[in-house]
Amino acid sequence: EKDSYGNEVSRLARPLPVEYLLVDVPASTPLTPQYTFYASENINPFPVEN
Repeated sequence: EKDSYGNEVSRLARPLPVEYLLVDVPASTPLTPQYTFYASENINPFPVEN
């Protein structure tokens, strides 16, 4: 397509439909939680100075 000066121009794209942004993500809590951090009994907690 050409403009009034004879330059080749492209048309603006239509906006992205909202349906492409909606994604079903199965997210739930497990029946038995699995802890990833190991809490050792012999480590002293960090002292708070307030």
